[in-house]
Order: sequence, then C-alpha cells, then structure tokens
Amino acid sequence: MNTLFNGTNVYWGFTGSTGGKSNNQAVAITKLPDQTSVETGKLVKNITNKDLDYNSETTYKTGDILEYNVSYFYSSNNTQDLIDAKVEDVLDARTTYVPGTLKFDGQTMSDSLWDNDYIKLGKVKPGTSKKITFQVKVAGSGVIDNVATAVSKYANPMPSNTTEVRNGDLEVTKIDGDTKQPLKGVVYSLYDDTGKVYQNNLTTDSQGQFDLHYLPAGTYYLQEDQPYLAIQKIQRNIK
Repeated sequence: MNTLFNGTNVYWGFTGSTGGKSNNQAVAITKLPDQTSVETGKLVKNITNKDLDYNSETTYKTGDILEYNVSYFYSSNNTQDLIDAKVEDVLDARTTYVPGTLKFDGQTMSDSLWDNDYIKLGKVKPGTSKKITFQVKVAGSGVIDNVATAVSKYANPMPSNTTEVRNGDLEVTKIDGDTKQPLKGVVYSLYDDTGKVYQNNLTTDSQGQFDLHYLPAGTYYLQEDQPYLAIQKIQRNIK
C-alpha cells in the first residue's frame, strides 16, 4: 500500500481528484492455505557386511559401504503441489556418496539429482510416495548419525528419524609384561553382559593380536582360555 498509494490511505474520485476525500480501509484474511505435511523415515544397512534388512542402526568398519533408505510420503490429504521439493541429506564428513547408486523406487537415477547434500524431486503432487536409496563409503571411526529432511518452497521442513551407525571394531594385543614382546597363540573367549559366549577361539597372531569387527554396542568380557606358557586365566572387562 505504501508503494502503490504513497501512504496508508487509499484515495478515490474522478480523474484529477485532489484527494480531498479519503477513508481508512481494512483487509481481513479469513482463510489461510492448508499447511503441507510430508512424512519421512530413514533406515540404513551395511552392504559390505551383508545386512539382510534395513534398520535404524548398524555397525561398520572403515572402508565399508552403507546404504541409506529414505521413505517419502506426501499424502493425498494435502491440497497443493510442493514446489521445488528436495530431500536434504547432509552427509557426515566421514562418509562419501558413491556415484551411480541413487535410486527412486528401485530405478537408478542420474547423479545430477544429487546436488550438494540435496536430492532433487521437483514438483510433487499430493498422493506421491517414493523410496529413495543411495550408498556411501565410510572412512574413519566413531558414531555417525544421519537425518533426512523434506524441504520445499513455502513449506516447513519435515525431518526424519535419526539413523546411527557405530564402529564395531575391537583389537586386542597381548605382550609379555617384562620383555614387552608380543605373545603368539594365546586363546580368548568373548562374552556379552549376560554371560553368553559371543565368540570363542580368538587366538593372537605373531604380533600378539587378534581383531573383531561389527560388534554391536554393549558391554563385553574377555576371558583368556589358553594362556601363554600356562599363565593362569585372567578376565578383563571391556566396555
């Protein structure tokens, strides 16, 4: 109003009106547009470790390939199209997108739709449902969280649940307490916190080491079953 009428008053009259007649006007918005609502979900599985199903969490080791699964549902209850719709999926610095792995409903899509942590969907009509999958390669360790967020013009962001992947590596080294030399052939068993054997016959190599991968998060107990030179059994807690 300020731009069009150069003020807050609206003037009317015949051409050449002096503006001597004026009154105040009010505008009331009686109905707002419906607010759009997109339902999103996020799951993950470890391709390298041959996970059978998608879950909200999994384990990994450096170099593994993970596959994320994003469910995207724009209900027919919505009354307007989404404009410039995207899925924002900001990858952790320890993960890198694997080119050629982006799929919509099982169909391979062009990598041009992957744009700086945004997956481009374009105009989305009510009643649209998509399953979006893509793969990443992991480098590093620690817990990696990931969230997918549905975004579009004129609509509020709709985040998914958070997926969590953990490094499940365990490395054990056995050395002589006096000489500090590695001890080969020492045999261990690993127990979970219920006392159940998780894995046995874990034997140290020439470097005095053995490795385990893909351990689920939890508390474990390591028991030395066959000591080097018949040293008595010991039990250590690993958390």
